[in-house]
Amino acid sequence: ILGVIAIGEWSELIKLREHVKKGKLLFPWQLWNFSRTGKVWNEDTLQNVHRWPEEAIICTCNGISRGKLTNAINSGCHSIKCLADKTAASTVCGSCKPLLADLLGINKIDPVRAYKPLYYGSLCFILITLAAYFLPSMPYNSTVQSAWRWDVLWTTSLYKQISGFTLLGISALVLLLSFRKRVKWLSRGDFSIWRLIHALLGGTSLFVLLAHTGFRLGDNLNLMLMLSFTALLMVGAILGSVIAMEHKLEASFIKQVRSLGIWLHILLFWPIPVLLGFHVFKTYYF
Repeated sequence: ILGVIAIGEWSELIKLREHVKKGKLLFPWQLWNFSRTGKVWNEDTLQNVHRWPEEAIICTCNGISRGKLTNAINSGCHSIKCLADKTAASTVCGSCKPLLADLLGINKIDPVRAYKPLYYGSLCFILITLAAYFLPSMPYNSTVQSAWRWDVLWTTSLYKQISGFTLLGISALVLLLSFRKRVKWLSRGDFSIWRLIHALLGGTSLFVLLAHTGFRLGDNLNLMLMLSFTALLMVGAILGSVIAMEHKLEASFIKQVRSLGIWLHILLFWPIPVLLGFHVFKTYYF
């Protein structure tokens, strides 16, 4: 085999990459199986992490190979925490924890740090997002003689600019988590705490969004922006609640949900900068 082109998630990619690197042969029956099913090997072979080559990378954030992890296990590590302390695997994003569980032969993984605030906060944000979709928008004041006119928050230009740029600032801070494993000075501290801050900032943006719009979805461009933004927050909150409870769920289920949730979270983000740019432009232009 000379090379591989993969688009999207592919369970066989790591093994095929090793075959390309070492110039290994693919047998005729494997090519025939691929032509029929799209898979070169049987699923059982792929799921068994013990059969991965020693050079195969399990923790992509820190570049930790299966061989290094196996050596740590053979030297006395029998928990994910021990592997994390000894090799740094799973200490960045934690998405490789199900693979570490497979390698250790356990079905459950250790609770993430601060899982309770992450879990209950995520549930709260899910309910608030659902309320934005299904409950009536906040009403306008019926009289100008009211002691506190809450509707000035989304009807007065100054207040809308304050809430709008606050929302933009929070979104920029949330993005810092994405650079944690790429920028050295951002890698300080426990990733679990960073993730909790990420979730709290995302939830805070919901309240700023309430002040900015009164939870009115709007029309046309505004509608697309609101749907993209709230869907992004919803997926993030669902993913946060699942990650918080991953120590009580099956490792295989967590692996699937993490993969799907993270990619959805990323894909939903991409339209937002473009839509936001048009939103700011039309607001100031018109």
